[in-house]
Amino acid sequence: MPISSKATTGPHEPPATWDEVLDVAKAVNTDDVAAFAMRAAPGQGFNVFVFPMIMRAYGGKFFKHYPDDLTPALNSPETLKALKLYSTLINEYGPPGAGNFNFSEVAAAMQSGKIAMFVDGTSIVAQSLDAEKSQVIDDMAIGPVPSGPAGRSPAIAVHGLGIPADAPNPEASFKFIEWATSAETLTKIALSQPYPDFTRPSVASDPGVIEKYKTINPDFLSLRVQMLNDAIGHYRPLLPQWPEIGAAVGEHINAAVNGLETPEDALAAAEKEMADIMAQ
Repeated sequence: MPISSKATTGPHEPPATWDEVLDVAKAVNTDDVAAFAMRAAPGQGFNVFVFPMIMRAYGGKFFKHYPDDLTPALNSPETLKALKLYSTLINEYGPPGAGNFNFSEVAAAMQSGKIAMFVDGTSIVAQSLDAEKSQVIDDMAIGPVPSGPAGRSPAIAVHGLGIPADAPNPEASFKFIEWATSAETLTKIALSQPYPDFTRPSVASDPGVIEKYKTINPDFLSLRVQMLNDAIGHYRPLLPQWPEIGAAVGEHINAAVNGLETPEDALAAAEKEMADIMAQ
């Protein structure tokens, strides 16, 4: 999940930290080309897919000690700092309407040269590197997700496969899961689709995959593997209540970005809703 950048800190050197992203944004923002865009539309798959990259980089977290202590802990100084940085990047250095951008608007803005930098998932970065659609492909560089005082936390979104307790043939179900998540199957998907959203790093070593994606960017596959290795499995908490929690948090994060709530009030309200949902 790399950062894609048109305006860089040097020849093809995107900012390494979130503080550097802000510094570069201040330096490159113009009336014609905004410095930065990122998903801001509310939703557990929208702004709550990207915001935790900043939140976790500054030491913020959803719960006190997941999964052993599920006391909501969103309202913290670390998350507040992350939210203020996120809001500043979008409001002061983003294009008009950026406070409600989703991934499609972010990709379109980069392809048309309307923004200098963005941070998003592999598939959105791949779209921005499409030579047939991008007007700025020759001026773009990619790099790792920026880090912060607490390190780097790339976004990760995967779909789980499970077997119900009352499944009539659990052995056959398990064999299907083995097949569906095998390196062979994931390699076939990477070769047949326009971007490699594989979850096994070994797929990046396949000669066919290497040949297909080297034309997108020479660093694309290696960065994908690096981000997989840096990501944590509970980036978004693995809980049955998560969809409801993510939706609630997303609404308040978006409200803070758009000035409908102060950052402090947004986090306090989001944490209270988390506690109410967990108590149900």
